[in-house]
Amino acid sequence: DLTLRRSLCQFLRMKTGEMAAFIQAFLQQSPMGFTLPIWAFTFSCVLYFNVLIKVTWGKLVVTQKQYAVVKVMPIVALMLWAWMSLAKDYDNIIMCGLFFSALGDLFLVWQAQGYFIHGMIAFGIAHILYFYGMGFEPLRLDVGVPWFCAAAVVYSLLWPGLRHSKLKVPVAVYEGLIATMGWRATVLYLEEVDFLSLDAALRCFIGAMSFGISDATLGINKFRSPFKSAHLIIMLTYYAGQLGIASSIKEW
Repeated sequence: DLTLRRSLCQFLRMKTGEMAAFIQAFLQQSPMGFTLPIWAFTFSCVLYFNVLIKVTWGKLVVTQKQYAVVKVMPIVALMLWAWMSLAKDYDNIIMCGLFFSALGDLFLVWQAQGYFIHGMIAFGIAHILYFYGMGFEPLRLDVGVPWFCAAAVVYSLLWPGLRHSKLKVPVAVYEGLIATMGWRATVLYLEEVDFLSLDAALRCFIGAMSFGISDATLGINKFRSPFKSAHLIIMLTYYAGQLGIASSIKEW
């Protein structure tokens, strides 16, 4: 009991940076530390989709603030999971990408109040961070061609709704950013790199694919043809995409 009290007193006397490092080391060394954030991610995803389905079908009414908290919880759990494994530059950059993704999630909750462009910018920064972390060596321009062709096809589908919109240029830029992220994730999987295993690169590639599907669905729902189940598809593929990219910093 005395030892426990002394340990607690030492912990409370720590500075903020020392306390964070202590918690991080504890989570890294504890078996519970590996699984706890994933359980938190799973639970928060179940909670979010329960809320989303009930709201979509008119069985539940929540405020925007309540919806924002529930929506961002899975990404916060992934940020915690990533924070436990910050060992190389790639890990730190992915962590920053998750932060801007969470910021984008919050902005999109208030898109009806004019914050859609803010969400696009936040997610655009997240994509830049992701493909910057993935690197550009080897370049493999041939791998990028299918991604940019797919982005062009999606943009052409959105064009009728964008023709007279101020968002036509920002959306075009955003399509280019996500295509670049997908291109670099594919190269990571196809080419051997020294900072990721093949399994980690595969998870990153699957995550990029899922993210691309999510954004394409979001664009079609907003600018082309809205449909009721859109948000369910968008968020399923979005969370799967973020999980794939975040898990690429882990070596199992």
